[in-house]
Amino acid sequence: MIRVLLLLFLLSSLQLSQAQSFGGTVINQTTGEGVFGVSIYYKGTSIGTLSGHNGAFNMRRIPGDHAEVVLAKFGFKSKTFKIIEREDLIVALEPNEGLSALYEAKAKDRKWQRLYKRFEKAILGESDNSKQVEVLNPEAVELSKIKDGSIVAVMQEPLQIKNNATGYQLYFFFGDNITIDGQDAQYNGVPYFVELEAQNDKELMRWEENRRLTYQGSLQHFIYAFISNRHKEEGYEVSLASRDPGSGKFIKGADVSLADLYTDGKLSFDNYLRVKYLKEKPHNNFINSFTTTTRFGTRSRNGQVVENLFMENIPDRDGQVSYLFSRKSSLLINDQAVLQNPEFLLEFGYWSWERISELMPIEYHLEYIRGNQ
Repeated sequence: MIRVLLLLFLLSSLQLSQAQSFGGTVINQTTGEGVFGVSIYYKGTSIGTLSGHNGAFNMRRIPGDHAEVVLAKFGFKSKTFKIIEREDLIVALEPNEGLSALYEAKAKDRKWQRLYKRFEKAILGESDNSKQVEVLNPEAVELSKIKDGSIVAVMQEPLQIKNNATGYQLYFFFGDNITIDGQDAQYNGVPYFVELEAQNDKELMRWEENRRLTYQGSLQHFIYAFISNRHKEEGYEVSLASRDPGSGKFIKGADVSLADLYTDGKLSFDNYLRVKYLKEKPHNNFINSFTTTTRFGTRSRNGQVVENLFMENIPDRDGQVSYLFSRKSSLLINDQAVLQNPEFLLEFGYWSWERISELMPIEYHLEYIRGNQ
């Protein structure tokens, strides 16, 4: 099983905070009240922000031809406007009265329902967190099945996801079309997180525990643990790996240390890097998704070769094993243990299986680092 997930966790807007900006307030056209959690982004890009509790927002200007800004929120009609030289914009969003009718139409479309179930499983994953995740705007997903059996999904607005396991509302800006082929999903994009308000102390404590469990064992946690030379203490085994050219199976290589791979803010490794997290066993759904046979060859029908059968490794049961492949000679990591060019990193194994329901905001990562200093 190979699943590819490319995430751009940091926006260039965070790095260019000193650039010129513009701002204003998003209001409900009917009530005149400020609207919280509106996705505001440049058309054709993944650069944007969210409106605050009173509807206020501020965005940096970007050079080039991206003059149009899109506003989108579940329950309202999307709106596009051109930037003008003002800091006190008032942008009114019209409540979408026909939204329920649109969703009801898709809910009655059996073909769309079948495709959407595959889409949701591939995007959200099958972990325990995924059982507590709710997509708020499923009607925004346009789905089609192509000749080879794969699914192509198109999103004209961010996918809005409420994660009741970790207490975040997530807005995921897909940078391109989403392709789902069997159990594999290929997509890229930018997540925004808004912290939900807990109803009571018990719910807050549950969220805090789930956030800790979700973060520990993640790719972001590993990067921090490795470059701070705490990976053994934090529960990681790290080694090189390769793939058998015939079967495609991963082959474990020599163990490696920080000095072997990391110098002057650059992480460099040849072929594949194998990372095993020992403080948590793999989920049963992950184990069950693998074949139990080691045979490989060809499947024939009436003597004619139809396809190759590449059998996957039987996964370890005492830890979560992931593999990394870099499409660049070295990966840049800043002094806050944040990967600067994640688009060049491919994930295989457990990390790619976890999907969007296991994502955590960069702010949590920074808080974790501060707590260990």
